Amino acid sequence: MSSLSRNSLFSTLSLLLKFGTNAGLSIVLARILGAAEFGRFVFVATFTGIFAVIVDYSFHVQVVREVARAPESVRTTVQRMLSAKLLLALFCTVLVAATAASSQPPGIAAAVVVLWAGALFCSLGQFLNNAFRGIGRFELETYPMLFLNALLILFVVALLVFVRDLVLVAAAYTAARLLYFLVSYRNFRRLFGKLSFRFGFREEIKTLHELFPFALYSILAVVYLQMDTVILSYLKDDAQVGHYQAAMRVAFGATIIPEILVASFLPLLAKAIRSDAGHFRCQALLLNKCLLVSGAAIASFLAVFAGPVVQVIYGSGYAPAALLLKLLALLVFLRFAGAGFEMMLNISSNKRGPALCVSLPAAFNVAVNLWAIPRFGAVGAACTSIVTHLVVGSLYALFVYRSVHGIFIGRLCVRGMLLSVFAGILALFMNQFGPAWGVLAFLALPTLLARFALDSTELAAVYRLLNRTFPTSQRV
Repeated sequence: MSSLSRNSLFSTLSLLLKFGTNAGLSIVLARILGAAEFGRFVFVATFTGIFAVIVDYSFHVQVVREVARAPESVRTTVQRMLSAKLLLALFCTVLVAATAASSQPPGIAAAVVVLWAGALFCSLGQFLNNAFRGIGRFELETYPMLFLNALLILFVVALLVFVRDLVLVAAAYTAARLLYFLVSYRNFRRLFGKLSFRFGFREEIKTLHELFPFALYSILAVVYLQMDTVILSYLKDDAQVGHYQAAMRVAFGATIIPEILVASFLPLLAKAIRSDAGHFRCQALLLNKCLLVSGAAIASFLAVFAGPVVQVIYGSGYAPAALLLKLLALLVFLRFAGAGFEMMLNISSNKRGPALCVSLPAAFNVAVNLWAIPRFGAVGAACTSIVTHLVVGSLYALFVYRSVHGIFIGRLCVRGMLLSVFAGILALFMNQFGPAWGVLAFLALPTLLARFALDSTELAAVYRLLNRTFPTSQRV
């Protein structure tokens, strides 16, 4: 196996581990805690998560880039960024503790502080492990991630067997993340040497200033993705937060697909955008086709089967989440549609575009949520998220068009999207005879897409993949 294939395998495995554990624990917590208590836990996790992104400050991405450029200076590079990260962590810790103590009941405030400690350990561990990506040792990042997810499942599930206390659940997360950090630091020290956990101000502030443009993009992107939950928690009851996040987590669970697709196409497009315009166009057309057609199919399925999906995953106590999931099905499609444009813009020469694409929608999202949530509750938050993603996707497409002179949506791609929507309409009609009949419409969709939405080259590639996966001797 080539180093590229090996690294791609470990990168995908890390992503799947993180997604699978988060999804599984969310389902367990939602079922055991109930909508109201689950809503409180989601608020605590979201609140601390926003500050965790500030502490991340794009260090995770920048350490990979700088280590790859100068692998002989790994320890120096990591030490410089670590000191700045620790200074930022101190500032955010004071802010988190003061905000929680002044605006939340004692039980929630305690859970915030405990979970915040775990968020810091997790952030530090991920930062150290990303240095291994820079030297092409992706497996050294994956093994601690496997360890972390195993501990999370063990600690949280074992705790819930005996108690259902929010602070103790937060403590279980923090304990697992502390051990993850210790293992990650041990691995780093073995390869590159010890690090100092002291920090000052002058050099650290200089580092933060240098990385501010990259950090601003990451922070604002999280604002428009998570502030709705925080605002909903302050303005409405915990049960609405639980129902909203139950639906949102199903919707965002599907976005692992565009993440994998974008990661697979990124090296090809990043190389071709400056050296081979024709190859870039072909790959961009294929990426957008994969994203838009699969996004339309998954969104159609969720819109039609939102009720059964919520029932199977969360149980009857989350029935209000079904309506929210029907609405958020459109958000799923918009996330798929925007993923390719976001990546193309980030690898283009346009440096102002990415910041503008998240800063304007972030301000718009907060302002509209403050108006919509008091009037419409969780439905208002869902509709605001949909409109925000529509604005973000439109801005990405506009800047991509201005940067590389195309939006790369072909005729066959449009045909595939229309077929996916048609499958959803047909399933909606057939559902009156029973859910199994509705599912049949989506089971027939891959055959229709292969016949009408793939050209001869793409169809041949699918056949080659099938032949490698299922050799002729194994097929009946």
